Amino acid sequence: MTKPRGVLIDLGNTIIRNVSIDFNEGIKVLYRHLKKRTLTYDELLFYATKLKETTLDMRTSDSIEVDFRKYLSYLINFLNLEIDTTVSKLEIEMAKAIDKTKVIPGAKEMLSYFINNGIIVMALSNSTFSNAAIKAKLRQHGLLKYLDFVIVSSNYLFRKPSPWLFEMGLKKLNIPRSDVWMIGNDYEADITGAKECGLFTVWYNALNEPDEKEVADINIQNYYELLHILKELG
Repeated sequence: MTKPRGVLIDLGNTIIRNVSIDFNEGIKVLYRHLKKRTLTYDELLFYATKLKETTLDMRTSDSIEVDFRKYLSYLINFLNLEIDTTVSKLEIEMAKAIDKTKVIPGAKEMLSYFINNGIIVMALSNSTFSNAAIKAKLRQHGLLKYLDFVIVSSNYLFRKPSPWLFEMGLKKLNIPRSDVWMIGNDYEADITGAKECGLFTVWYNALNEPDEKEVADINIQNYYELLHILKELG
């Protein structure tokens, strides 16, 4: 085992924890931005939820991503709504309202170690929200400055564990895969998916679950463990 030259790292519940996810809060934001309220909030929520059930809620059934901006554009056009802002700006505001997050302890220290040691870091995240929305969240938490690249599945059609998303990340990272580590919390999407692409894997396993398939190369419960391992490698 040698120190990596590049790292792919998941975001949600890997370096930022999802404290709460409330779709209704996002629809409240949309309702506030309507130029004319031709329907009630409850009516808007009804249609938004129905559309969500056949689009956003189906994202985990395969490795194809649904772009929230397209969902939002369809909803606005279907209901003949007029908004007082752009879809792109509205999506960023809705994403912030829907998904409340906080930084996982040790994540900043780990990312700082990578940067200070010349290790290139790319966030590789499954998200219906756009690259701009995810960057806004990372900036809010003071994390964006630690990342050389941010790749979000909504911009690239595929979700992890699809090899297409990993290969896109590797292509942009431009480092031999033998020198790249993947760090993530999702055993199937992050660890199994990365291993099938020939990557060294670090499972952020906060709940200390059993590695039944023995896929992870390193199994950690916190990032201080990983920092210790990295420092031992010299």
